[in-house]
Amino acid sequence: MKKLRIINLIFCLFANFYQTQELTDCLKELGKENVGSLSKIKFERMIELSGNRKVYEFSIKSDRRCMDCYNGRIFYDSQCKQVARFGIGRGVDKFVAEGYTVGDFGIVPRPTKNANQENIENVLFYISKNEAKELEGFEYDDQIEISTKEGLKHFRKGKLINTYKIIPRKFSSTEINLPRIYYLPSFQLYFKVVERQFYITKTKFQDDVSSNKIDDNDWVKAFHLIKQN
Repeated sequence: MKKLRIINLIFCLFANFYQTQELTDCLKELGKENVGSLSKIKFERMIELSGNRKVYEFSIKSDRRCMDCYNGRIFYDSQCKQVARFGIGRGVDKFVAEGYTVGDFGIVPRPTKNANQENIENVLFYISKNEAKELEGFEYDDQIEISTKEGLKHFRKGKLINTYKIIPRKFSSTEINLPRIYYLPSFQLYFKVVERQFYITKTKFQDDVSSNKIDDNDWVKAFHLIKQN
């Protein structure tokens, strides 16, 4: 078994070596580049597509503490033309060149239904520096976990420091594709998460009632969520 693992490892190393050798000069240079002090770009693999086409996948990985740094995958053809990218920086970034599909790059198309409802249940996030005066007590690199059953859990350096009750706001069938909105009784504020941005209302609401109307310009960003790997 041990010999088999060693043979497989050697095979993978040689396969990666020969794939790297196939790179054109411009792609080799791209693979050597550093996007920045907090971000690194690396050649991952070559993918053969129909029509005798080849694309080359590069990954960009950034320090999780850099909230606006880019993380994701970028694909080029042999002429160094960018044909697709999938990542997140200041927001979700997606591009597919004409003549290609997301399936060519191993991406499963997401269903359009509920597309704007981000899954934030029971996911642990780091947070960037709190930008909203309305939401006190949250600091850079704290962590939060959101659960409709257990509330919003607030951690600092891995230790639970507070749990806040949250009330998921009811929505109608016509609002099914809108982001979920939650009410924080402790702060008398509503919050929502859109593309890893944590928004709260500037206006305080004494209670969560159906008559509460939230204007678009009432939302302010509190911080940016950084999903824990």
